[in-house]
Amino acid sequence: MIILGILVCIAPIGFFCWLLFTLALLTLPFVGASTGMWTMNSGTGWLGAIPVGALSAVFTIVAGQLLLGAVRRL
Repeated sequence: MIILGILVCIAPIGFFCWLLFTLALLTLPFVGASTGMWTMNSGTGWLGAIPVGALSAVFTIVAGQLLLGAVRRL
């Protein structure tokens, strides 16, 4: 019974770690692509859309790393 209780406590922690990792990997390309497409549709063309999409993707990953670093200290 004790082993079952330990597994029931550890399983959600593993699930949330997996979920955080998956969301971090999937968010970066989605934010960059959607910002690039929005910029392209606003009339800047592909020459302006590529740098804006890349910069937004970089900003997203940096903001995520800063937030994760701040959460670890608490």
